[in-house]
Amino acid sequence: MIKFFLVASIFLNIICIYTIFSSLSAPLENKSSSSDYLFERSIGYAGSGNRIREKLAKASNGENIKIGVLGGSISTGHTLENKYEESYHSVIYDWFAKKFPGGHHELINGAAPATGSSYFTYCHDKHIPDDLDIIFIEFSINDDSIYPTERSGGDPSITKNMELLVRNLLQMPKRPAIIFLSFFSFKVDYYFNGQEAHIAIANYYDIPYISFKNAYFDHYNRFPNDVYTLFSKDGHHPNKKGHKMMSEFVIQYLENIEHKKIVNTPSYDIPLIDMWTTRKHQNNFYELEPFCETFMDKEYKPSYMNGWYLMNWKQEKYYVASDKPGSLVTFSIKTNKGSVYMYILKSNQYNLGNIWCWADDDKNNGKELSGHWNISRSIGHMVLISDNLSRGEHDIHCETLDGHFRIIAIFSG
Repeated sequence: MIKFFLVASIFLNIICIYTIFSSLSAPLENKSSSSDYLFERSIGYAGSGNRIREKLAKASNGENIKIGVLGGSISTGHTLENKYEESYHSVIYDWFAKKFPGGHHELINGAAPATGSSYFTYCHDKHIPDDLDIIFIEFSINDDSIYPTERSGGDPSITKNMELLVRNLLQMPKRPAIIFLSFFSFKVDYYFNGQEAHIAIANYYDIPYISFKNAYFDHYNRFPNDVYTLFSKDGHHPNKKGHKMMSEFVIQYLENIEHKKIVNTPSYDIPLIDMWTTRKHQNNFYELEPFCETFMDKEYKPSYMNGWYLMNWKQEKYYVASDKPGSLVTFSIKTNKGSVYMYILKSNQYNLGNIWCWADDDKNNGKELSGHWNISRSIGHMVLISDNLSRGEHDIHCETLDGHFRIIAIFSG
């Protein structure tokens, strides 16, 4: 009897591994039932597909389509040998260009490593143009969860910032179609990440949500030896086959909705108010006018620096940094809704210390920011400096207290 169960267990493992490999190698037009299952699992939210179907119809008519990407290190192609051919968006673009050869299509990758959606809420115009037709958004790993994790006790501001980003993007001149993409990291030892913070936005704004996590998270918990089938050696970034699987999920979704009827309905427009504003207060609602200064814009410099310096990390990440206590830096900013945020590097490496930041001449009511945390990941983190400034121009000052410190950007709304 024991031998029977042992053989049965081995047989089941072989079947599961075969399913993964067969889904990787099966061509799109000959999907096996196993890969159909994976595709169906990957759909976190299908939505009507109305916006994206309109863009596909324009491509079918020979119009030019411009595709943009916002995301973190996965979308930059980190760990891939040839990111310009192997990244998920490159594969999708190649399919798109071959399927719709009548137009001159473009792909603009605005992703930046170690960033989350809160950075792009304010700084997206530094990375992508405003005439995009389709935008892929990938922040499920770098964004925190609305549920408790090692990073926080649950953070609803992730949902708020992603929604502000979505509202700004949907109001671009060409009313782009957005598709959310969700990955996961096997290095992170729990289920929750930004996906759960984003899914409500997908529902409210009718945005497709395609999830690598839905399809593979449980399988890799059961069979961790299979992880490197789709992940790189770091267990964090997908490898070439992982990117290929995500691209196949997206392509199958696009092919499934392409020939459905486009519905002309007022519900297609951006919702009147955001998800947090009550109907009785809707007359007081107004859109965010983001202001951003980022050191990823290599021409930007603070208005004053004494002891701070511009730092370039492997031509990949850009900061203003300080190593000496007492060093001062000043940023000149503009506010709309009165809130100012600093986007800083958080890490348990690099001997990161603390700084004191304040607005204008109000040093006593400033805020201490810490670059250190006990989490293994090094990532950008949004910190509120002030939320009660008057609309207009202000100076934000920061003084180094101890250790090394890196600032990625400053933004306001």
